[in-house]
Amino acid sequence: MAPGGWIEQIEAGPFITSDDGSLPSDSALASWGPLIQKCGDRAGRSCDVVLTMSDSIKNAGFVDVHEKIYKWPIGPWPRDQKFKEAGVVNCQHWMSGMEGWCMWLLTKFGEPEPWTKEQVHVYCAKIRSELKDPHYHAYHKA
Repeated sequence: MAPGGWIEQIEAGPFITSDDGSLPSDSALASWGPLIQKCGDRAGRSCDVVLTMSDSIKNAGFVDVHEKIYKWPIGPWPRDQKFKEAGVVNCQHWMSGMEGWCMWLLTKFGEPEPWTKEQVHVYCAKIRSELKDPHYHAYHKA
């Protein structure tokens, strides 16, 4: 990149949480981030880039780095219309993408041992079911 150039990057974090306690700690959604992070670490592929990218960009020699981390809702639960729409789109993103995101990691690096495809399908079904629960005010960082 030539001097004076700039980049813009967005990453989505794997850790799903809620600020109001609506997401049970024993839910499949709450287990997703720690599980995927551990599998990614074992695979040598970090899944928490949202937490490390600013330092990585600075270490690559970029200056005047600005970082803004957002809470990206999953589902239509936010009151604000802008966030409600973003949550609906993000929920569809999760519903359609999660199996692809986790199949390789879980069947190769799952714990306590690699998972079967059937186990991944069952886990994804649990997550999809929880994503549809309107009582969960879930989000992840991006």
